Amino acid sequence: MPGQAKILTPSAEKRVFDYIALERPRTFKRDRVKLLLSLRAGMRACEIVGLTFADITDAEGNLADEIRVRKETSKGGKKTFTRRIPMHPELKVALSDVMPSIAKPGLRVVLNRSRQPLSANGLAVWFRDLYKKVGLEGCSSHSGRRSVLTKLARHCSKHGASLRDVQMISGHAELASLALYVDPNREAKHALIRAI
Repeated sequence: MPGQAKILTPSAEKRVFDYIALERPRTFKRDRVKLLLSLRAGMRACEIVGLTFADITDAEGNLADEIRVRKETSKGGKKTFTRRIPMHPELKVALSDVMPSIAKPGLRVVLNRSRQPLSANGLAVWFRDLYKKVGLEGCSSHSGRRSVLTKLARHCSKHGASLRDVQMISGHAELASLALYVDPNREAKHALIRAI
């Protein structure tokens, strides 16, 4: 669909991670967390900046197996709900690298260089500038979300899941809204027809 953020291919993702490792060694760990919250959890910019350590830890203060995305940090209106996103192993490792020894539950996970909370707009600009520096035109803070939701939709039948499961991860109130995020695959359509 015209105007939508482009989806990142695996090679494009690798280019972005290689870039932050080589060009931003001082902020690499924090930058990797921001990228993985987008590219492995499919979170919106407003959800990423609203994430606190209480949302990613259990009662003992250890990293949890799920990310809690609170209703108040999410986009949407009355139909918005608090949801839980299973924690990707790569994201769990990255979070453990930036987690303070004593993480105050209300402390934000993503902060700016001055160790202050980052705004959703500030994070969106960060993503846009990063993708532009890597040479990925048409990518934005929503590219990671679209990439994740497309991958999940394509793989759900392999794991006994349904689009409803993908919808619960995405936080969309309606399946029709989720459909706008999933990029169609021409080759897959041909394979589906050949399979019947």
